[in-house]
This record gives sequence, structure tokens and C-alpha cells, in this order.
Amino acid sequence: MANESKERDALEENKQANENFGFIKQEVGQKKWGSKQKKRAGMFVTVFLLAVMFGVIASISYKASDYVLTNILEENKRVEVDFPTQTVPGTPIGNGGDGATTQVDPAALEEYSSILLGVQQVADTLSPAIVTVTAVRKELDAIFGETAPVASEHTGIILADNQLEYLILVNYSQLYADRVDSLSVTFCNGLVADAELLEANEELDLAVIRASHKNYGAEELEQIRVISVGDSSGLSAGAVVIAVGSPTGKHLSVDVGMVSSTGEIGYITDSSVSLISTNMFGYEDGFGVLVNAKGEMVGVLTRCFAGERQMQQAYSINELKPLLQYMINGKQPNAFGAVFQELSQAVLTELSLDNGLLITEVRSDSPAYENEFRRGDIITRIGEHDIYFASQFFTVLNNYLPGQEIDITFYRNGKKTVKTMEIQAGE
Repeated sequence: MANESKERDALEENKQANENFGFIKQEVGQKKWGSKQKKRAGMFVTVFLLAVMFGVIASISYKASDYVLTNILEENKRVEVDFPTQTVPGTPIGNGGDGATTQVDPAALEEYSSILLGVQQVADTLSPAIVTVTAVRKELDAIFGETAPVASEHTGIILADNQLEYLILVNYSQLYADRVDSLSVTFCNGLVADAELLEANEELDLAVIRASHKNYGAEELEQIRVISVGDSSGLSAGAVVIAVGSPTGKHLSVDVGMVSSTGEIGYITDSSVSLISTNMFGYEDGFGVLVNAKGEMVGVLTRCFAGERQMQQAYSINELKPLLQYMINGKQPNAFGAVFQELSQAVLTELSLDNGLLITEVRSDSPAYENEFRRGDIITRIGEHDIYFASQFFTVLNNYLPGQEIDITFYRNGKKTVKTMEIQAGE
């Protein structure tokens, strides 16, 4: 019984304790739920306040920038402008620091402008003597098995007119760098004529082609011109020269400069040519002629003797003219077959000679080789003519007709020898 009484008392106490602490459980549960709500509310309030703050800042920034743009920078606002012009030469436009133009006195450039205008006039005057030469070759298409034409364009200079055809100077290696199946020439007025090779000199890298004009009337040919040939002997260092044709590698291009030297000589078989060096830049694919202030041809551009030098060089027309004369007439000069070198007076004096040409090379299968002339021989006389220059040798040699016999005097190892040989025409 006692135990049951204790158990009842214990149950009673527990019941009373639960009743006494029940409010605590209720309070704890309510506290936890209220904390979550407060956190959410706090976050909402924070975001709201930040949004308001950024809005205020943005509004202030916009008003501030608008004030700066509309008030502070208004005086620097850009306006539309046009190119300034000078209605009175030499009069500046605007005040200094307020869009004023540069003040140039036209008189300061008047002389230079007149020079350039003269160059332009010379080039315009010579353009009727400059033609476009078109070389066409046929190539087989490996894919389709058909032939297709491939064309290349080059510059030519009209040297002469024999009443049937124009004789045109071209660069040999450029024109015949590839096989050529057909040639045509386009003149300054647009007329086109078929052309063909007449003569070539590979040592000079020059060729003459002929283009028939018999199908055109006098009125159609009226604008076409033959270039005028001048005298190159008067050229000296400092003389103004103009390069026309394609001196820069471009057709109808022009360059202007001055002669830098005229003393160099280029030796070719049986002759020589004087070379004109200039201060103009030389181009590997350039071609044309040098003209003087009168528009007369005084040289033909070449790279044959330039070596590593980059400056423009030309054959002097006075020495080149005899060679061109044979080419434009379709003839070959008489052949000897040697390359010479002119001897200085000091060397001649040492050899006890008054004149003479040193043979530096004998071409194989040539008349010189067949007649046993050798390198080192010094030729002093042909027939009745004393020989001083290689170009003179060429002139004297061609005064004779093929088949004629002449006496050639030369020295070998200091011993004088006279040999009779028969003149042979070139091939």
C-alpha cells in the first residue's frame, strides 16, 4: 500500500511540474518562429533601403552629369566644319589658334612647280611614241587537256617608220622570258597591230620588233609618233634627265633625276657602249629611255652592266646608234668575235705603243678564233685605220663588205704581227 501511495504522489508531482513548465515550452516554440520572421523582415528592409539609396545616388549622378554637359562643356561642343579655302593666294584664313590655315607663299614653290610641269609636258609629248607590246603563249591545261592563251604586257619605244611598219625597241629578256607564240602592239590611240621579232642583241638585252600599219589610213596613224633622237655627247654630271616608258616597272611611268657620271664603258662583242649613270633608282623589271630637257632620246635604260648597284643606268645613244641602225634594218654587222678592253695612255706608253685594244675574250667558232687571235693580243690597226676605241673598231670593221680581205696589225708578247683575214657577215 505504501508503494502505491508513493507512486500516486510521484505522478501527482510530475503532473504538477508539467503544468508549471508548459508555458516555457510554449515560449520557446514561439521564440524560434519569431526569429525567422524577423530575419526575413530584416532582409526585406535592407534590400529596400539599398534600392532607395542607389536610386537617390543615380538621380544625383544624372543631374550632376547633365549639368556638366549642358553648362560646363557647352562651349566645347563640336560643330560641323568644311575644308577651308583661300580665295586670295597667300592670305591666311582665320586667326591664330582659331582654325587658321598654314600660311604658304605660292612664289616659294613656283620654280619647283614649273619644273614638275615641264616634266609632265615632256612625258605627255613622248607618250605617242610609247606602245604596249602583248606577248601571247599557249599553254596546255593539264586538267581539261585544252590549250589556253597566257598573255603578258611590256613596254616598247617606236624608233622608226619605214612607211610599211613601225620598228619598236623592246627589252629582249623581258619579252622572251617565256615562249612567245604571237605578238601584238597597242598604240597610244588604241589601234592594234600584229608584230614579229626583227632582230635581237642578247648582249645588250635589246630587240627590235616590227608592227605593220598598212591596214590603217593616214588619219588613223596621225597621233602616233616616232621618238626623236638627241646627242648624248653633251651630257655631263648634273644634267637633268627624264626616264619614260616603264622605268619603275609600270607602263607609262615617269622618273626624273640627274646624270651622276658618264665615264663608264660597257664592252660587248666587237664593240663597246658608253654608259650614263643617274641618281634615279633602278628597277629589275624597268625599261624605257632617257630623254633630255628637249624631249630627245639620249639613252636606253639597261641593267646589263649595273651589277649590284641599284641606280638607274642607260646606254649612251651616240654609241648605241650604230648598233640600233643594223637592228632596225634587219641586218647583222660584220663579225670578228672578240671582246676588247681599251688601254690607258700610261699602259700604252709602258708597252711602247701609241694606240691599241686589248683582247680579253675570243668567242668560240668566230672569225677571230678561226684566224688564231687569242686573249692578250693587242690590235693596233685595221687596214689603213689606227684603232683607239672598241666602238671605232666596230665602225671600221663594218666599212668593209663581206668577202673582202683586210690586214689586221696586232702585238703578241711585244712582237708585231700582221694577219690577213676575210670579212665575214654576222649570223
